[in-house]
Amino acid sequence: MKHFSAFTVLLLFTVCLAQGQQKPLHPDLKIEQPAGPKPWTNLNINDKPGQFQFVVVTDRTGGHRPGIFEKGVDKVNLLQPEFVMSVGDMIEGYTTDTAEINRQWDEFCGFVGKLTMPFFYVPGNHDFTNPVMERIWKERFGPAYYSFVYKDVLFMALNSEDQTRGSGKGSISPPQLEWIRKTLDANRNVKWTFLFMHQPLWVQETDPVKWFDVEKLLADRKHTVFVGHRHHYERFERNNTQYYMLATTGGASALRGPQLGEFDHFVWVTMTEQGPILANLHLDGVFDHDVFNEQLTAFTEKIWSSNMIRVEEPLYVKGATFTQDSIRFRITNNFDVPVKVKLDHGFSWDFKADIAKPELTVPPNSVRFSSIELTARKQKEIEAMKAVKVKAGVAVQQAGKSDFFVPFEFNVAPLRRYELKKATGSIKTDGVLNDWASLPYTLPTPEGGRFGIAYDNKFIYLGVQVNDSELINDSAGTTINQDFVGFVLDGQPTTKSISEKGDDWFKNSLYFIASPEDGSGKSSVRDLGESEQQLVWKCIKNKSGYAFEIAIPIEYVQQQQGDLWQSVRVNVVVQDKDAKSSSRITWQPNWRDRDNLPGSGMFFRDAKSKM
Repeated sequence: MKHFSAFTVLLLFTVCLAQGQQKPLHPDLKIEQPAGPKPWTNLNINDKPGQFQFVVVTDRTGGHRPGIFEKGVDKVNLLQPEFVMSVGDMIEGYTTDTAEINRQWDEFCGFVGKLTMPFFYVPGNHDFTNPVMERIWKERFGPAYYSFVYKDVLFMALNSEDQTRGSGKGSISPPQLEWIRKTLDANRNVKWTFLFMHQPLWVQETDPVKWFDVEKLLADRKHTVFVGHRHHYERFERNNTQYYMLATTGGASALRGPQLGEFDHFVWVTMTEQGPILANLHLDGVFDHDVFNEQLTAFTEKIWSSNMIRVEEPLYVKGATFTQDSIRFRITNNFDVPVKVKLDHGFSWDFKADIAKPELTVPPNSVRFSSIELTARKQKEIEAMKAVKVKAGVAVQQAGKSDFFVPFEFNVAPLRRYELKKATGSIKTDGVLNDWASLPYTLPTPEGGRFGIAYDNKFIYLGVQVNDSELINDSAGTTINQDFVGFVLDGQPTTKSISEKGDDWFKNSLYFIASPEDGSGKSSVRDLGESEQQLVWKCIKNKSGYAFEIAIPIEYVQQQQGDLWQSVRVNVVVQDKDAKSSSRITWQPNWRDRDNLPGSGMFFRDAKSKM
């Protein structure tokens, strides 16, 4: 028989006590717990008895925008709160025409009748404007101020319009104040109090009558106040608590965004033991389960792969500056139904822009054109001018279905017309650049760099000098993790190459990157395809950094354009890898990025050599 010391017994007792005090699993949770580590943070399900959620909707009227509030109802139904509160201005009102008032209320009641949970009315100045509207309110909804308690929380719907004084003149009348006093006295021990009314009485210039007396009654209890009326969101710290003035759920608004408090929303309130937690949900940020499905995926992919909207011909400029010209878009509809197209453009500091046909419908299996006119705001070099972003939406018109616009974005700007000149002498691809007459093009690398391009009867040559005082290169390492230089060259006809986007890592182009030779005399290169394996090249260190030279067989271009080939599209890329930093730059915008500029980096064969 084993004997236990007093310390051992005490230790076992302590361990058992601690285990016995562990929080039991939620009664609705059934889970198999492994003996060791567990793939979850804890099992304290966030389902406390006193916790619940409700929604507050705000101003629909005061210049309502049709369809917005109704959309809000649909979004609230998706989230399934326990109930919905209002802060007033549900109808336009401001009339004594009883038929019109009832028509407006019938319409609104039809909207909230679609909610799958209770909706609590609170009067606004548009709902409770005059004695006629007051009478109709009482006939339809009964009391204009009332309260209820849910899970030990007091909800008070107040009437800031009970003296029908109008906008900016809200008030709490003496009879309503007395009712508020009695209601608060009868509910002294609730854990929280919410007040809902329409006008923000504490900030209006006109005397709000008894409102400040209401605040005194609330001073010693935990409470939160919700109002609307001014159509912009603002939070106030007042009376030792939070007051919230809500924006709109369809009311008039400049809609300049949440940063200015102007947006369509509803408030999702979670009541916890510690107090309410608020989330403002933008109507356009709440989607149902079918926001995107396999049918829409197939549809959008078909639109995108069709290259439906493209620049017909880039605007190439021979000189160094640009004044004014236009760029034409080609819109091709290969569908058997009409296609609706909307075009718009972003702002540019460098250009004024104007789209000739911002909206058009393209008949089935046909082509239409639009254009954008660019006017330079001031004279500057073309390479320094920032592109204009064109945004397009394409919707296939189908009977009985609403328009679903597939978005497109592309950039336009005047482009420098680069001349591809014939080499003046023999170029040896040895990485020594002294056989180049010049390297005329600047690379925006951290320490500078230049390159040149030329051709003869057999090859197109590219020579690059990269200035780099700290080389990281290892022929056995992965190329993209060290210093490298590379290029993309597209030999397709101009009409095709201008629209290339570098899909599938430049599948229709030559794409090549290499690091400078290391101590073993070898370079690290990206996995080479069959085309790249035929290239003759060299990448070696020099006193300024390293140089890269390559010869591309002219047959690569001739196979695609014939003997009278006209152009090649080129981009150069450099990665500067240092111990503490890394940067990757391209001479022209990367074809694979959103900044791609159709037709950029196009070199045209000089006219004399075509003869």
